[in-house]
Amino acid sequence: MSQRLKQLRDIARGLSHNLRHREAAFRTASEHEAYQNEQLKRVVQHAVAHSDFLSELYADIDVEGDLQLHHLPVVDKRLMMDNFDRWVTDPRLKLAEIEQQIETDPEEQYYLDEYRIVATSGSSGLRGIFVYDRLEWGVVISAALRWAKMFGYSPLELAYKKIASIKAEKPTHATSRLSQSLDLGIRNLLTLDATEPLENLVEKLNKFEPQLLMGYGSLISLLAEEQVEGRLNIAPEMVASFSEMFGEDRVKRARQAWGITPFNHYGAAEQIMIAADCDSHMGLHHFADMSIVEIVDSDNQPVPPGMPGDKILLTNLHKFVQPVIRYEITDLITKASCDCRCGRTFPLFSGISGRAEDFISLRDKAGEVVSISPIVVCACLIEHPDVIEYQYSLDGNSLTIRVVSRESANQTSLKEALRRSIFNALSGQGAVDFQVEVEFVERLIRSGEIMGKLKLKIAGGNPEGKGI
Repeated sequence: MSQRLKQLRDIARGLSHNLRHREAAFRTASEHEAYQNEQLKRVVQHAVAHSDFLSELYADIDVEGDLQLHHLPVVDKRLMMDNFDRWVTDPRLKLAEIEQQIETDPEEQYYLDEYRIVATSGSSGLRGIFVYDRLEWGVVISAALRWAKMFGYSPLELAYKKIASIKAEKPTHATSRLSQSLDLGIRNLLTLDATEPLENLVEKLNKFEPQLLMGYGSLISLLAEEQVEGRLNIAPEMVASFSEMFGEDRVKRARQAWGITPFNHYGAAEQIMIAADCDSHMGLHHFADMSIVEIVDSDNQPVPPGMPGDKILLTNLHKFVQPVIRYEITDLITKASCDCRCGRTFPLFSGISGRAEDFISLRDKAGEVVSISPIVVCACLIEHPDVIEYQYSLDGNSLTIRVVSRESANQTSLKEALRRSIFNALSGQGAVDFQVEVEFVERLIRSGEIMGKLKLKIAGGNPEGKGI
């Protein structure tokens, strides 16, 4: 089967799933719970039957009886990546072979002719590989179409809109994979590289004149500033974020630039669509038919509505190939104490933080501050499979990257490759007169226990980038 035909069938599968689950947003709380329990049992039973690692992890749990989610152990990305080959439910999936394809042929959309591979660093700085079969990817497309309906567009209307999507440069990032999926179903889709210099993005957007503008919240905010300053001249009907949230300052800037309130999206490589904004803008609706999100404290105990948790435990209800069950993500989420006036009964998140990353502030040739998204640096790091974890610090005009590499890595050549790639990427953003240093360390310092949050950006001698 040709790749084009596969893409068309994936879109058709997403449309079908979307139609069959249109009523999900208006179920009662008890109906949501019943559906979640049913799907949870299916996922766990499949994991026990087909995953060597999870069958051992759940050995003392009765998965055939009255299965209780809180009885299942908490897992994290480190545990999953360390045991990848025994975690997945298809024995043909081997982490080393997947990483080899990512390195040699990252543009290939289908691994083993049927799997989509998403690679990401995540906000933690630990590289992750996530595998979706075509049924699971159909759910991802369905969720994207659901969100489009929430901001006012049916699939048919979406197909005829001029959409600009500013995504990650790397083709294995979730934003790139989703764009690849939809580029046959949307006639006027412009995909732009988030690592391009701002002036290039402005030029291309001015020429394209998008009706819908989507991208990282930080970059959309910079584009809004360009609009206010008169260098960007577009009139989008809708603006939305992915991967980075719009804070109040960014929302205000977008309103000032285009006279509209932008839409927020919350997702992860493990569950690409977790929650999304509707046109009432009262918070983000958790797609409760696709995942379970436990908002918990540091001891994994649930916190009440209105109080932010220390992290979430994510369970993907449609992921069977690489099960994600009570999977720790160190994002700070608050469940709203009220319902949304739109009438949807999906649980509402009133606050989400922890994924919006700090900018890297350097100077350009005119002496002005250039604010660069960490995505630019992350994209350089995650393309190297020998990079396991990393952190960075900024001290004046000196950026130091601390890297945990594989034991088999040639650190001399890897160091030079990373320095060159990062230096060129930052220079491409307009930064001048800066240094990039790469240090190899055995481990990175985490806050709290070993499963505590690993901060991507740590304090240097001048962490705020002042005086540069």
